[in-house]
Amino acid sequence: MSKRMAKTWEQEQEILEQMRQDGVPDEDLVVDDILSEEDGILLVRKSTLTYLAGDYYFGVSYEMWQDAEMYKQGIYGEYLEDEDEIAYCIPLVGQDDGEAMEQFRLALAEIKE
Repeated sequence: MSKRMAKTWEQEQEILEQMRQDGVPDEDLVVDDILSEEDGILLVRKSTLTYLAGDYYFGVSYEMWQDAEMYKQGIYGEYLEDEDEIAYCIPLVGQDDGEAMEQFRLALAEIKE
């Protein structure tokens, strides 16, 4: 499993705050960071700055991408010709990077079985 040099949560907060000061629209205040990669499967942390009730709040979520190319293109899923749907992105549960990494490892183990 390839662990990457991800930005720290503090660095992402600084980037998001700078984006906001630079006038980036609220819906675009998102920073993605690939935390780990194995065989084209990615663990991605998404940090956000959200405007709510008159103030900005930082948040984080985690995604497992089953296809690195689809991640690059921003394609979360698609319908196949027989009307079946394939999901390239699966949300993961975790309140921090360590918990998300554990969920990622468990999911990878299931995929390999």
